Amino acid sequence: YNAFIEILKPHLSSTDGLCKSIARRVISNNFRGVWSFAGCYEVMEEIVNTYASGGCWPELWRSIKQTIYFDGKSCPEEVMLRLEMLERLAAPSDPYSEMEAYIFTNTWDYYEELDDDYSEREKKVHEKLVGLGELAISDSNYLEKLAPRLWRNHTNSLWSFGVGLAKGSNDALTSFEFLVSLLQLQMQDRIEPTVFSGFISGVHTQNPMLARQIQERVLLIPELKPYFVYLLSSTPIAPWGARMLIDLAKTMEFEASRFAQISYGRIHESISDADLTELLYAINSLDLGVFSSLQILSMRFFIDSKNGYIPSDDLRAVGRKAITKLLSMHRDDINANGTHGLDRVAEVCFSATLDNEEIENIVGLLCDGIDTYRLYNFDMAHIIAAVIKNFPEALLNNVFSGGDRERHLTYLLFRDRASGSNTNLNIIPIARLANWCRDDENKIQSAAKAVSAYSSSCAEGEELGESKGTVLTEHIKTLLDLSKDKVGIVDILFNNTWPSSWSGSRAAILDKRCKAFAELLNYPSADVRIHAKTKLELLDASILKERQHEADMNRRYEQRFE
Repeated sequence: YNAFIEILKPHLSSTDGLCKSIARRVISNNFRGVWSFAGCYEVMEEIVNTYASGGCWPELWRSIKQTIYFDGKSCPEEVMLRLEMLERLAAPSDPYSEMEAYIFTNTWDYYEELDDDYSEREKKVHEKLVGLGELAISDSNYLEKLAPRLWRNHTNSLWSFGVGLAKGSNDALTSFEFLVSLLQLQMQDRIEPTVFSGFISGVHTQNPMLARQIQERVLLIPELKPYFVYLLSSTPIAPWGARMLIDLAKTMEFEASRFAQISYGRIHESISDADLTELLYAINSLDLGVFSSLQILSMRFFIDSKNGYIPSDDLRAVGRKAITKLLSMHRDDINANGTHGLDRVAEVCFSATLDNEEIENIVGLLCDGIDTYRLYNFDMAHIIAAVIKNFPEALLNNVFSGGDRERHLTYLLFRDRASGSNTNLNIIPIARLANWCRDDENKIQSAAKAVSAYSSSCAEGEELGESKGTVLTEHIKTLLDLSKDKVGIVDILFNNTWPSSWSGSRAAILDKRCKAFAELLNYPSADVRIHAKTKLELLDASILKERQHEADMNRRYEQRFE
């Protein structure tokens, strides 16, 4: 380690900025390791004395503080004294170096020891950053020196620093214009406007009307205009702000992803359902806007209804509009943008009373997309589950239309487990499934092929192959009762005994299902009992054969290992 550090030393004073940066990063990132575990005390003391005194190397100072925080209590007293001396030597020695050390680092990277009380530590760090902001706004030289880095990288410390800038300002509007002028001097293609967000939040605390004036001013500043939604979200969004968002979405000035900002941090909660509905209809019309709409709605519907919030019918309708557009898209576009929270949106939006035309449109788009592989069943698992639960009759009518399409959709929607899809026709209430079948034998037979015939008799959510007990599901038993061709249902049940995928012993799974299948020996119909007995004999023979096969495989594996 000492030899490697010697190689790095010349680069610490190099005029090559990249080499110098890399060398500093390697040393600061590994200070704790080479000090606490490798014991390279002398060489690190030399590094700090030569290159890091007075706060000129903030990253190394933080690494020293990190080492004290984590290892201080366990290291020898002499080593601890040397470490504390290094910390004092590397600590910021003037206001500017203190600003550099704090504001360009995320607050969770500070190691301020306050009895390990995280919330108290966060409070102290915030107060520290606010104080630095108050100091910086009092002398323009500080901001002019800091300016090139104030909007280059994102750190949450910059937000608190911005609050301090507002708090210490005698004229917030003039201070804002000064910050904008510093920004414009940099001529950066892309900026991180965190410090402006904190500044506006700080102004709002003292003067909400002035904060609004600054937020409206943002739209007139080319460098800040793309970040308007983010800066508007620095304060609770009032009706005037919601109106501006709606107008911007309608004029299509911003890409849809900009509006997703209001889904973070409960920002959307101050927007009424009526305004949010109008906004989301406009966002849905933007390119890839459905993804932003769904993200916003997933957080909107996250609010517990016990708190008294019930989404309006119009808001549910705009959610269905977004889902309908999603179902019209190609899987590649969906995978590229993600569908986090789709399950919550689908459940809330589909639970309302819909007209038949809208239901059939949703179900038709879903089934056609899955059947043609335009959509993947595992991507649409949440929508499939919500459709099964809320529109079972429409889905069953669409799927069970005969031919290869029926077999294909039955497998992909209800039986494909290898893909990770978790949908299951058994979530349909038995009464609704029975009512759909009525006396139609074709429907009964089709439904029997689609439902899960076996379920765990143990804890809910336990994997069927791992359960200690297996039983016939109530759905398959109800269909058996309804059917006139009961022997045909027994055949379907028998064919479903073999798992399509499994882990561990398949013989053990078959044995559990065989015991469940044996329930049919007590069925009232003699035809069922006789046919079930014949099938059980075949199952017993298959289990013996499978056990022998597994034993042979295990012996071969053991011999190969030896």
